Amino acid sequence: MALVYPYPPGTPGSESKDSYYHKLSPANVAALGTLQQWVVTSKIDIKDLCLDCIHPDLILLRYLRAFKFKPDKAISAMTKNIQFRKEHHVRNILDKNPEEILGVKLEKLTTIFPHWHSGYDKTGRPVLYKVYGGFDAKKIKTMLNGSFDSLVNYHVWEQEMCTKLCLQQSHKLGQIVETCTAIMDVKDMVMSQISRSFLGLTKQMAAIDQDQYPETLGRIIVINAPSAFPMAWRMVKGFLDPVVTAKITVCGGPSEWEPILFDLIGKENLPSNYGGYAPALSHAVHPYAEAMTSSGHQVTFKETCLTEVPSTSTLSASSSPSNDTSFISSTKTDVETEEEEEDDSEDGVLLLDTSTEISDLKLVDTNEGDSDISFVSVTENQRPPLLESPCPASTSA
Repeated sequence: MALVYPYPPGTPGSESKDSYYHKLSPANVAALGTLQQWVVTSKIDIKDLCLDCIHPDLILLRYLRAFKFKPDKAISAMTKNIQFRKEHHVRNILDKNPEEILGVKLEKLTTIFPHWHSGYDKTGRPVLYKVYGGFDAKKIKTMLNGSFDSLVNYHVWEQEMCTKLCLQQSHKLGQIVETCTAIMDVKDMVMSQISRSFLGLTKQMAAIDQDQYPETLGRIIVINAPSAFPMAWRMVKGFLDPVVTAKITVCGGPSEWEPILFDLIGKENLPSNYGGYAPALSHAVHPYAEAMTSSGHQVTFKETCLTEVPSTSTLSASSSPSNDTSFISSTKTDVETEEEEEDDSEDGVLLLDTSTEISDLKLVDTNEGDSDISFVSVTENQRPPLLESPCPASTSA
């Protein structure tokens, strides 16, 4: 089965000289041949590694790139992943909706942790938005009956849904789309959020991303970084592979992230909360409305805000970007009200020196041995305006 799709221009696959399909060096062709033979002799069903793929060789190459084209290490990782996927019933996970997996209404989670898939970037990658300003690991754990297990399973569901979206985009565009773009909004995040529960959950999810879904990250753009972010990053980056950290860019306010998002995603595909013309994101928007409706699932949120983009000719003055990211409601959830008086000491809030300012950080030379995150300078007065921008009416599923 030949693969005729090319990689989108401007992506690593289109620029690489030796490690991506169509452009493999002789040594890497041999490594791929070793994995192909392992699949045949071990009678591996490729769906035990990935539910949705254009071509089996793309899955094998993802593992080879993750392990520097060392077949033995790639085979070991795939063997462990097959076992993980069997234990977590990943093969049938997309048959369930998120609420079945979480055991609670999804609206409860999104009030504490707003997150969405909304549209695609210019290379066709699905774009995910995650907002951490009100993230509270302890409240989420309490809401989920004292365990993060269901949240971790939901994270696996998200990864599988993103894989499905990549496959759909590949066929739609006639190009290989196998990675996602993530926008992490950390406005108003404070050090008290970086608890042991937060770090434990972050470590667990990072391990899943790197071990079970290698080479599926395209870019991460962290926006609205507060002064406490460098300290949080120092703790989190220890969980990440240097290859991953090299794909992360941290920005301050809109004057820094707008040019990046406009160039990467385009105004026509950006939600109006982030300076674009697409429907705004809010608590009323189901995190995966577009993906679930296209898969035949029922969406229960009040509004879906599917990514129907108005043409520029029909945009009125009232449709202009608002740069409003203040859609995180200040209304307390039931979980928050119940725990408002509780002492956080049991969760082990980590009290650290927060004197380092983002603006003190300089661009890191990622060509050196220890690849690191790319920072751009930040000033505290560069923050989105505190305006209300309700989600516009949209087609409900």
